[in-house]
Amino acid sequence: QMKSHNTLLSKPLSALTLKPDHSSRPLWVLPTGSILLDTSSPIYSTAYDFLVTISEPQSRPTYIHEYLLTPYSLYAAAAVNFTEKGIVTTLEKFSKTE
Repeated sequence: QMKSHNTLLSKPLSALTLKPDHSSRPLWVLPTGSILLDTSSPIYSTAYDFLVTISEPQSRPTYIHEYLLTPYSLYAAAAVNFTEKGIVTTLEKFSKTE
């Protein structure tokens, strides 16, 4: 079930702790399992390719795309040899937030 934007964020994005080099990273990884992708990032294409493999698109307006990690999307990622450790490591590499 898709979450409304009112329940998507348990706290505002401004309350999340940003990494020192956040401006060079394309993703906000939220505690809810939602992931927001900044389409203006220089590494947008790489992050996009990763996200479509591990998550389900929820909303893709012009500037910020929303994806959701689900059990089904993670099973699909495992089917193409993505490991839990590899997914977590890549999310940490791309994430603007701690």
